[in-house]
Amino acid sequence: MSWFGSKNDAPQPSASAPAPIPSASEVSQLRSIVASMQDGLIVYDQNFKVALFNFSAEKTFGLKAANIIGKVIGPQQAEDPALRRLAQALFPTLAPTMVPRSKSGEYPQVVDISFEDPVLELRTITAPLSDGVGHITGFMKIIRDRTREMALARSKTEFITVASHQLRTPTTNIEWTLEALAGNSNLDEDSKTLLANAQVSAKQLKTVVEDLLNI
Repeated sequence: MSWFGSKNDAPQPSASAPAPIPSASEVSQLRSIVASMQDGLIVYDQNFKVALFNFSAEKTFGLKAANIIGKVIGPQQAEDPALRRLAQALFPTLAPTMVPRSKSGEYPQVVDISFEDPVLELRTITAPLSDGVGHITGFMKIIRDRTREMALARSKTEFITVASHQLRTPTTNIEWTLEALAGNSNLDEDSKTLLANAQVSAKQLKTVVEDLLNI
């Protein structure tokens, strides 16, 4: 399987479905787009022989394309410390933590996988590649590094939880104090109105705090 090659490497058109041959400039543009992608991109055939491994994939897995392209990555590579995470990305069931985000057997297949030491949070999106007559010839896998995104989400959740717990006690004390004051029969009408408004505000604040705790 050849990817982004010269005109001679392009698929030959069939009689039933003529296929245009990309020009050299189109191939060059496509190569530039793939190289500059923020997400990792891996293309491999049905035997898991890697045909494309872009720069972002190199950064994510700490591997050089020159050492990966043309290599077959199977489940057994998960035993190799250098190739373990790449093998686990290609075979998500081997990953320490795997959460499917799409229905089984449907494409694109979306899976979240997590690693520890060092922490790495990835979302993989896999789609089949086919020839001009619909036969599957390989797969394209997009690797999205969500480590920073997930760390920020956890920090936000932790902040909300801590802040909410710290607010719960004083808001409860305020509510109790206002209830005690409301029982004072010596209050004039203006004071009663002011106190009633304060009680409404205190209850609203308590509701907001409870909602934060339930996020």
